[in-house]
Amino acid sequence: MLHGGMFDRPRVDRQAPSSVSSTVDGTIYCFESNPVALKTVHVPIEVEDTFRAAEEVVSRYFKEMRSDPTLGSIEISGERYILVRAASLSVEFFQMVEELYGPGREPEADEFARNILFDLAHAIGKSDAQNFHARMGLVDPIARLSAGPIHFSHTGWAFVDIRPESRPLPGDDFFLLYDHPYSFESDAWVRSGVLATRLSAS
Repeated sequence: MLHGGMFDRPRVDRQAPSSVSSTVDGTIYCFESNPVALKTVHVPIEVEDTFRAAEEVVSRYFKEMRSDPTLGSIEISGERYILVRAASLSVEFFQMVEELYGPGREPEADEFARNILFDLAHAIGKSDAQNFHARMGLVDPIARLSAGPIHFSHTGWAFVDIRPESRPLPGDDFFLLYDHPYSFESDAWVRSGVLATRLSAS
C-alpha cells in the first residue's frame, strides 16, 4: 500500500433497526428507534448499538480536556497527553533516517524506520488500550473491542471502517476486516507530495 494513499472519510447514513439497549461500561444505554448514526466509526449494522454505547463512553472521556501552556501540560480526564505533528512520525521520520544512514543505504534505512515505527505504534496502542479499559471499567471483550476504533478516531490516528464481512464475536470464529480511511500517516505523505513507492515495494 502506498503511504500516500488517502481516502475520503466515509459518510455514515445508515440507521439501526428499532432499538434496544446496549452496555459497555456497566451502564445500560437505551436508544430510540432510528437513532443518530455513528460519527466516529463505521461498523456493520448488526453491531451498531454496541458501538453507539462505546461512542458515548469514549466521547465522555475525551470531553474532559484541559490545556495549560503555563505548565506545559495537556490533560484528558486527568491523563497527561502530548501533541506530535503527524509528519514527524511518518514522512519526515523516514527522511531523517535516510539522511543518517547515508546515500546508497536507502532500502536499509527504510526498513529500520518502518520497523521501529510499527513497534512504537504497537506499544503505544497496547498501553493506551489497557489504560483506557481500566479507567472506564471495560471488562467484556466486545465492550473493549468497540471502544478501540472510537478511541483511535479521537486520538487522531485514523478513522476505522469495519467491513461487513467481519465477525466481531469472542471465540475461534473472531474475524475483523477493516480499513483506515484518512490515516494520519497517509495524510502526511499526501501533504508532502512524496509517493513512497519504494517503501511499499520493499
